[in-house]
Amino acid sequence: MSTNLTSTTVIYKQPREKIPIGMDFTNIIKAGDNITGTPYIVVDPSGEIVMENISVINNIVYMTVSSGIGSHDYRFDFEVTTVSGYIYIADGLLKVRTR
Repeated sequence: MSTNLTSTTVIYKQPREKIPIGMDFTNIIKAGDNITGTPYIVVDPSGEIVMENISVINNIVYMTVSSGIGSHDYRFDFEVTTVSGYIYIADGLLKVRTR
């Protein structure tokens, strides 16, 4: 079983910025269940964004992102598995802009 979550939040950054971002699964994962293992994260288009320091705290996936090309939009797909064996997929949008 999998559940999809689409974040309505759009995150903006400049190409040279290095910023923390997170994807919150707390509202869709049942009480008492928790994310296990390492989240699988895909960025489209690939190869232009650097992802570092991926961690999970209280069913929120955190990471640091840097790089990117100005005027490009990047879709992030986060896939997590819980202790109960459920798979949840969430996506978000990062827009890289030059001021």
